[in-house]
Amino acid sequence: MKLLSIILLILCCAVWSEDLALARKLAAEEAELPRLLTGTPAEFMLSSWPMALARRELKKGGPVEKLDVRLLAEVYRDCQRGLAWQEKNVEVTIPRLPQPPRLDGRVEPGEWDKALIFHGEYRISETEKIPDRKSSVWYVGYHGNVIYAAASFREDSPEIYTDKYDGDRKRLMFMGDAFEFFIKPELPYGLYLECVVNPAGKLWNLLHVRTGDGRQFRFHDDFQADIRAAGSCEDNRFTVELMIPVSAIFGKWAGVEISGNEKFSFIMARANRKGDEYFMSSPVKLLYDSHNVFGYVRAVFEK
Repeated sequence: MKLLSIILLILCCAVWSEDLALARKLAAEEAELPRLLTGTPAEFMLSSWPMALARRELKKGGPVEKLDVRLLAEVYRDCQRGLAWQEKNVEVTIPRLPQPPRLDGRVEPGEWDKALIFHGEYRISETEKIPDRKSSVWYVGYHGNVIYAAASFREDSPEIYTDKYDGDRKRLMFMGDAFEFFIKPELPYGLYLECVVNPAGKLWNLLHVRTGDGRQFRFHDDFQADIRAAGSCEDNRFTVELMIPVSAIFGKWAGVEISGNEKFSFIMARANRKGDEYFMSSPVKLLYDSHNVFGYVRAVFEK
């Protein structure tokens, strides 16, 4: 027992020494980070919440070892992970659907056949598909001036959270099992929409924005628009369907049909909850977070 305690102490000291070395590197390079990270897959880190916490910590001054060493080390590791990321943005054409899907939370035979379809899932920041998620299916297409998306996942007992920011913040909708769709028009400013749909079909829309100086923040906590969703839990699966009129995203598109020249970026994501375990996944390889607009799928509508 004494030997085990000694071994654990040695390991803890080794981890502390490594974290301290990385924390010192972050402190030394903090002023240079905009130059080092801008234009790389790590650019998202500049406006991330962990980076904001790290900068707040560094502003305290004094020896690094008296600061939150573990936080600073993790932020440094995340920056390095982004600089080493080799995956390119996926580029797609969003197909025109022959008819709009019926929003009932079920993917009926033939209903989504002409959509863009993805299979399987990647954990966020990983490059190998999750082995037991091969049956996951994701769909996206458009009809008229409306974007349609759907997803179907195997899940025996989905954990359904229903709260928004005005409710229990420990049970926000995206903290339970849920489907998320993020879409960002190609605009000179960084407005993007987040739609959260839980397995029961409850919908929550949020607007976010990236400012010209790189700051990223939530612009609207409960965005009301003509966006609709449906969900179902059947046969050990949960399925959701979503429709987003393009006018809800970009006023210039209001009252007109999509011509096929419009460009935008998007990501679909899945929130996974099993007791205390929680993680995010996506049908494509995505670094850091579902808010990482730099890693989104780049899309154009089919003419």
